[in-house]
Amino acid sequence: GCKIVKIWKIPPVIKVYEALGAIADGRVHLYNDYAEVFSSDKHKKYTVIFNLPKKIIAANDNGSFWQKYLGYPAIAVLILKNIIPYDAHVAESLKDIPWKEWNDEFHQDYAKTLERVHRELKKQGIETSRVIKAIENVMEYLHKTPYLMPEKLQRPPSS
Repeated sequence: GCKIVKIWKIPPVIKVYEALGAIADGRVHLYNDYAEVFSSDKHKKYTVIFNLPKKIIAANDNGSFWQKYLGYPAIAVLILKNIIPYDAHVAESLKDIPWKEWNDEFHQDYAKTLERVHRELKKQGIETSRVIKAIENVMEYLHKTPYLMPEKLQRPPSS
């Protein structure tokens, strides 16, 4: 029989911000064929497994498991593996953002969370246009390059 190959959906744009934030915070730990990514409040540890030559990747964050989009832990790994180019300066500006807290505060209304992020960046004198461009570049890559799901997905960790 022919295997049905599932492709990850494109994530909400905020997930790219979260991925860069995780990198800047040093929350991504790469090992040979897997990685561990800690949540912004450090209460959860996500596992990312990958076979990059075959373009297979998966993480057990909620977005990946429930919504079937490429979640931020997987995006962070693709960036750190030098597969997706990124602007390190922009990543650095997204350090120490309490993503979970802000997303909860705005009831997962990501547009509101991002407005808040952009406000904070402006306060620090960071050009939001550069940040937006850097995020768009990553999104463009994700649109052009489909990644495949493994057969079985790992359930998210409980807090």
